[in-house]
Amino acid sequence: LANQREFEGVSLGLQSMKGVGRLIEVYGLKGDKLNEPKASNYQENKVAIHSDVEVPSIAIIPFDNKGADEDVFYAYGISADLISDCSGAGLIRVAGLNDIEKLDYENLKYDELSKNLLVRYIVTGMLWKMGDMFQLSIELYDTKDKKVVWSDRWQEKWDNLTMVQSNLSEGLLKTLNMKPQIERNIETTNPVAYEYYLKGRHKLLTPNNKEDRQVAIDLLNKAIALDDSL
Repeated sequence: LANQREFEGVSLGLQSMKGVGRLIEVYGLKGDKLNEPKASNYQENKVAIHSDVEVPSIAIIPFDNKGADEDVFYAYGISADLISDCSGAGLIRVAGLNDIEKLDYENLKYDELSKNLLVRYIVTGMLWKMGDMFQLSIELYDTKDKKVVWSDRWQEKWDNLTMVQSNLSEGLLKTLNMKPQIERNIETTNPVAYEYYLKGRHKLLTPNNKEDRQVAIDLLNKAIALDDSL
């Protein structure tokens, strides 16, 4: 609507819409026979967008795995993907996964994480795989304004995990007032391929021995064999 000249509207801001699962820029239509919506009535679900002169900086903490121990690679892989997506968005400073893992991040408060990683925004999340379903939550905290900027929760079929992960990346970048500068690398609707991809990436980033690198390569090749878009 913002780019359509034939429509006249009033911006109601970036809204977290229940049941939609993503952040949406909402506009109200204006016209002689229309009641113009008041922006003040749409503050409850409005998400504050980064508007300071400073370059946005963010740390995405590895998501907490609430499921079985063998499912830890799912939560870890999604966090690594979010870091990659944000890092490729242009003028934004993203804490590296290696720097984050040097810290006892599970026992540090937001302000302590911010001080150690030299970032303003902290992202935390949770993933719980339950058979063919999953629950996923995210929270974006602003350590400068001392408030949660955005939080959301999903309960979906496992096949929708890649779509939700894409919505997470999109939501974070919208909140930071950024647009992706490169096309997302991971776009698959094949849940088995995505599972192999996450397992392979987890092995590659957290190897326990030399053999793990080859295991990671084999898993990634399996993912590509099922979906060459990976």
